[in-house]
Amino acid sequence: MLKYLRWMCMILIISTLTSCINGSHSSKGLDAVEVKDKFISPEDGLTITDARMLIIQKLKDRGIKGNAKEVAIIEEITTQEIWKNAGTQLYKVDVGYASFYGVAIIKYNEVLEILHGMPTMGIFLADLDKDSVYEVYTNIAMGSGIISHEILGYNIATKDRYHLSKRGEQDFIMFIDEDTLMAKVSKYPDINRIEKIGKVLLKTSIDKEEIYVE
Repeated sequence: MLKYLRWMCMILIISTLTSCINGSHSSKGLDAVEVKDKFISPEDGLTITDARMLIIQKLKDRGIKGNAKEVAIIEEITTQEIWKNAGTQLYKVDVGYASFYGVAIIKYNEVLEILHGMPTMGIFLADLDKDSVYEVYTNIAMGSGIISHEILGYNIATKDRYHLSKRGEQDFIMFIDEDTLMAKVSKYPDINRIEKIGKVLLKTSIDKEEIYVE
């Protein structure tokens, strides 16, 4: 009986240690990466022709008028990370006459979202909700008089959209540091006047998640 109890205790200890190790790994989430080079066109993914048709239709649905079909510049910027992790393709979308510069997110032959700015200055992948599926985050500038540097995000798994903006008060510039998505927060209008540097995180507010800088 004593030998049996010792054996059961050993199993319990090993099980607890394994759970702790797995838990600590998942709590970190995936490494954040910047989308800037090493683009691919997956063999099992959409062709640029098919993707363009879907994106043009999405632009029409978003109220973009004029001849976007003829003048829109669409370029694939899918990376190995987003394709292998989420089966998702990314496309840079440029509709100059409409001051529309963004990133189209496509999965299962559907344009899930187009994150756009005037222009889009940076594109990042991060797992801020730590569910082991990447979200897409972009740094954008908005406005013609008061220029606001903001953060947009899209959660591929939950289809939630995030937006961090403090127009006329603060600007946000994202970057990667040691595989972590970070942001410089500056006092408007001097983008070089850094108030703080912190991690970009998600927090639950009422019944939704919001993006903030720690």
